[in-house]
Amino acid sequence: MEKKLTLSSLKNIFHLKAANKILIYILNKFIIIYLFIFILINITKFRKTTSVFINSYAFGHSITETSIYFSEYDKSGICLSIGNKHNRNYYFKELYKPSNLLHFRIPNFQDINLYHAVRNRVHSIIKQTLIDSKIILIIIGHNLQLIDRDELGLLATNNSLARDFLVPSMNTSNLISEFDQVFSKSSLKHNSSWQYLRQQVNSTPIYLSPKLQRRNAEFMKQINSFKSEGGNLGPKVCTLVLRKSWKPWSGVGITGYLDTVNYLVERNYVIFAIGDLEDILKMRSTNVPNKMFIYSDFNLDPKLFQILAVLNSNFCIGEPSGAQAIVHFFGKRNLIINALPMGQHQYNSVILPRVWRDQFGVEASIQDYFDVLLYRIYPYNDLDRIWTPDYNSRRDVLEAVKVFVQNIENSGHISLEDNLDNYVTRRQNCLSRFIKNCYFSEVFLARF
Repeated sequence: MEKKLTLSSLKNIFHLKAANKILIYILNKFIIIYLFIFILINITKFRKTTSVFINSYAFGHSITETSIYFSEYDKSGICLSIGNKHNRNYYFKELYKPSNLLHFRIPNFQDINLYHAVRNRVHSIIKQTLIDSKIILIIIGHNLQLIDRDELGLLATNNSLARDFLVPSMNTSNLISEFDQVFSKSSLKHNSSWQYLRQQVNSTPIYLSPKLQRRNAEFMKQINSFKSEGGNLGPKVCTLVLRKSWKPWSGVGITGYLDTVNYLVERNYVIFAIGDLEDILKMRSTNVPNKMFIYSDFNLDPKLFQILAVLNSNFCIGEPSGAQAIVHFFGKRNLIINALPMGQHQYNSVILPRVWRDQFGVEASIQDYFDVLLYRIYPYNDLDRIWTPDYNSRRDVLEAVKVFVQNIENSGHISLEDNLDNYVTRRQNCLSRFIKNCYFSEVFLARF
């Protein structure tokens, strides 16, 4: 039955809209007051800088973008990173010194949509206030250049193509446009420049502040003490990066690595786990070997443990997640399991892609993987076939780990052959061709 719009309901709508406007007004004013206090607390840094870069995307993006900003602009610039304690690692400011990474903290919200709404509002209000406010201009004493995210990515990509791949500067812009056309198939919101930059070496110098040096020395003492516990653990360290969530590119968590953990323990590795650890806490008393360690075993803050674990690892193994940005930051050798999209490469990594099958359970051909599926995330309809990504079996994960570890132990290299050029599309300007030290797992390629 169709409902009539009565005078009473119109009044309710009006009052609701009026209330929303009042709430938004109060929120905007609160953000501005918070920003003024924030600037006053950091007044010396703001007076010394000429540029500010604001980032508010997810954890992994924040690390990549901060590194690129400090490598492309004046080291005295300020990166204003907006996020809550779950989406930011506040210890990273110690890694960027003497550059200024300042965290603009916002509250935690259980509702993810509410969090993103507040985050976007805070970002836009800060940006506009820094541009328009005459009071801030008087306090700081000069105008600030606000660095646009997309322009930063394009600048860094143009510079890298010319510097690292000797692409003539007159051709780099057209090349990036071609990258965008290919990358758009992934349905990701972000442009191809940021994917390209993850494929390159982190150009920001790694600095350990005195505070981090002390914490790392204490951490290393505990690691070295493991050698005396029966003699079955050596100084070799591996960090597992675990991701399990509703997001389509997430992995399966620790349940997909139980065989891998046993294998690494047999080879005398100290194993650290970071990321989504809920399943470890549930299973620890029965199934998970007691030679795998998490932050609570060292009485450390989880965020500090992320940094120290990866920093001291011989290599890392894990699933696509924001924590992979830490692995990239330190340039660690890396095996990425269940990668999706499979064309989302990362410097110094071996990739075991997700398994794509059609509605009849038939796996895609090697040609399909490197053509129509290379940058796909979601199920894809290709004529009469519906391709859906699935996880690798524990057996295949274990085999990929064995090959990866044996390559490192025997030769020091993550792969014994440069197999990427043999399979990526033959188009001259494919994004996957401009990459450094990244390969596909021999276990994946052996299936074809």
